[in-house]
Amino acid sequence: MYKNKYTPISVSVIAVLVMAVYAALFGVYRCNLTIDTPWYLSISYNYCIKDIDNDATFGGSFPFAMGGTVAFGKLAAMLQCAALAPFNWSLVAANVLSVVGVVLGMAAIFVFLVGEGFGRLGAVTCCLALAATEPFVAMANQSKYEYVTFLLAVCGLLLAARRHVLLAGLVSVLAIEAQPIGIMAPIYLIAYELSRMIQTRRFRLEFDRVAKLVLGGVLGFAVYFILHPGILALLAASSNSSGWNAYPNHFLYGYFFETRLYRHLPELAVFTACFVAHIWRR
Repeated sequence: MYKNKYTPISVSVIAVLVMAVYAALFGVYRCNLTIDTPWYLSISYNYCIKDIDNDATFGGSFPFAMGGTVAFGKLAAMLQCAALAPFNWSLVAANVLSVVGVVLGMAAIFVFLVGEGFGRLGAVTCCLALAATEPFVAMANQSKYEYVTFLLAVCGLLLAARRHVLLAGLVSVLAIEAQPIGIMAPIYLIAYELSRMIQTRRFRLEFDRVAKLVLGGVLGFAVYFILHPGILALLAASSNSSGWNAYPNHFLYGYFFETRLYRHLPELAVFTACFVAHIWRR
């Protein structure tokens, strides 16, 4: 009785606090410490309005830098162009778009969890816990392409859970086009399919699902090469350059141990605890 009466109230309080944090940081999050928001907006603007796909701001070239949209990000740039052009590329509108992208991603996670048998209260708690972490706060308060990658990745997972596997394969590969880290989207799909096989004790592959996932992925790569027709030549021309070894440390090391104030270490502690708990329960 105690749990049923007060747990929803406590979750509601947490939700209000999370929304208050987002509202307080809206438009001011690290505004003096990062140039990523105007930089990414300039990349989108240059691609859509001026038909420039390289980095006209800093001059970096892929693969030694992002290099504009020459290799990744054209879909995200198109989304920003379509959404921001009616608002004259307002910075406020760009920030709202980022928040909307994160909220939609959280909604997709909620629907996925409920569909997998989790209670609504547990699903809401999970989404709030994610939204309260620094990476999601940053993603919602900067107009980079992360929220597009995040939304595509979780939508691919949700589509697979709803048996729209061809669309799941397509959307997951499109997440890679938005940003290279989108490679996690197909990994999510593979992990989900393997987990589903184990839980249902059906260890034989469902070839119709596999075929549809592969076909969706092929369609996604077709879209990628349509958007980036010269990428293979670009990679071949730069494959022998020392620029590929410009980052000797793994990016996860830099993320956890080289950021200011070590602000990502709490996430590492949570990941480690979840991993240990998972192994212990198995």
